[in-house]
Amino acid sequence: MTKLTNIFTFENLYNAYLYTRKGKRDKKCVQIYSYNVLDNTLYLSEKLQNKTYQLGKYHEFYVYEPKKRLIKAPPFRDRVVQRCLCKQVLEPAIEKHLIYDTYACRRGKGTHAGLDRTEEFMRKYWRQHGLDSWIIKGDVSSYFYSVSHEILKLNLYPLIKEYDVWWLIIKILNSTNSDVGLPLGNQSSQWFANFYLSKFDHYCKEVLRVKYYIRYMIKTMC
Repeated sequence: MTKLTNIFTFENLYNAYLYTRKGKRDKKCVQIYSYNVLDNTLYLSEKLQNKTYQLGKYHEFYVYEPKKRLIKAPPFRDRVVQRCLCKQVLEPAIEKHLIYDTYACRRGKGTHAGLDRTEEFMRKYWRQHGLDSWIIKGDVSSYFYSVSHEILKLNLYPLIKEYDVWWLIIKILNSTNSDVGLPLGNQSSQWFANFYLSKFDHYCKEVLRVKYYIRYMIKTMC
């Protein structure tokens, strides 16, 4: 099992801090953390390694583009922890189980990559079948708010059981005070939500044999 001492090292957390502060160095919460960054990073490392780390309170607000959504922004130190968790555990554990054409929170697979791939698929299909063709566009209503924690945990645990982080993932899921839904604002929510429909993706590709298939999930980060 990969131990917490190898996951939440001072170096990993400091690198997570450097990434998390990008584009946000003028924000007060970032400046406060940065003023004693070495002590704060060491504190996080110790708390995480002895499993006494506690999540802070979300800052809640609404965004209205492209539609009204409730954002739950964690404190800056929690964003640092989640960045480290995603980089060291969730990304390596989940990435290899996703199909190629799912676009969200993955390196090199953002909005523009998804649009380019869609255009490529459309051109290929129209060349083969002409303009008298059909495109099916689907949407999961209130997707983030409807993710079942039990189903997510059932499918996720086998992938990460070799990492000693299950206790932290449970804390993050329980922070919603519900058995359903993922907070928009958590980086971990992006990986959880992308993984949640991966079985559906594989079904479409491998059982239904849908050649030109793409899933894109809107990325909302704070």
